[in-house]
Amino acid sequence: DSFNVLNDIKPQKEYYAVVVPDYVTITYDFIIATYYIEQLNKLIEAFNYASDSYWGDPEKFKFKAMIDSLRRGDQVVTSGGVLGKVSKVSDDGIVEIEIAEGVKVRVMRATIAQVLNKTEPAAS
Repeated sequence: DSFNVLNDIKPQKEYYAVVVPDYVTITYDFIIATYYIEQLNKLIEAFNYASDSYWGDPEKFKFKAMIDSLRRGDQVVTSGGVLGKVSKVSDDGIVEIEIAEGVKVRVMRATIAQVLNKTEPAAS
């Protein structure tokens, strides 16, 4: 931008906070018209072969969504084998887990290996 250079003006940077979902479910509806069943069978085999390899295992996405939706009271197991109840969930990716009465540890959300019991959301 020559105007800014000539007037000794530094360009300003703009930052935008954008929320990106952890995963999305996409479904397609389409019609395939072929003259021969053999052609259609080859297309169906190709779709079935590529369905999990290209887009990933849906169970992994469901697990990530379950970890991201942790709430107070959920019973969890960490990757180190520590069993506890979630007492606090922070926005910075840290979860506080009560492993014994009065004993709380802070772990990264990614270290949670399994959610044993989910608590129901509070009724409004």
